[in-house]
Amino acid sequence: MGSISENGLGWATRDTSGVLSPYNFIRRDTGPDHVSLTITHSGICFADVAWAKNIPRNTIYPVVPGQEIVGIVKEVGSNVRRFKVGDHVGVGPYVNSPKTCEHCKIREEVHCDTETKHTFNSVDQDGTITRGGYSSYIVVLEGYVFKIPDNYSLVSAVPLLCAGITVYAPMMRYKHLNNFLDRSSHGTLSESDIQCSVCYDGLVVQSPHSKTSFGFGFLVL
Repeated sequence: MGSISENGLGWATRDTSGVLSPYNFIRRDTGPDHVSLTITHSGICFADVAWAKNIPRNTIYPVVPGQEIVGIVKEVGSNVRRFKVGDHVGVGPYVNSPKTCEHCKIREEVHCDTETKHTFNSVDQDGTITRGGYSSYIVVLEGYVFKIPDNYSLVSAVPLLCAGITVYAPMMRYKHLNNFLDRSSHGTLSESDIQCSVCYDGLVVQSPHSKTSFGFGFLVL
């Protein structure tokens, strides 16, 4: 049986100004397939800014952003087998899906091609509005929670939940490791692709339009 709901404390924006202020709300109960985690860190992604300011024109105010979430498990449901209380875990941009497509059937829910539910600003299947990582804790289905090694810094894991996997996944899928990587911009995505490439002995090529040097031994064209 799930735990009794408790008040969640978040930071929400209530209009297109994007200004965040304290916001109290109720999280769902921890059901049999859920993991509840205390949030220790949450990153700042362009998506957080975009939906806070209603740039996509579909923001549901008040909105609690945050889709690069890391924290420590405080409770697990009766059916959860992969996590236990005290585990270091992360949550990325998605928290649910219809589980009917071919991706979902092989537990690749993040590639769902029907209707994924985002970590914030989505209407979940139970009718509730999802609230993101700018909050004290979150309750997520086990399939959307990722284990973080205990010896890995939680703060360092934050950008891996969105920017990191955004560049790592296509590198692995299209076998672009150990090849040239053209870096023509800067920011979290660019930093992540540099680190992924360097880890696999790739050669990073920096565009002359970039004014930033990070000491990776770029070949400037």
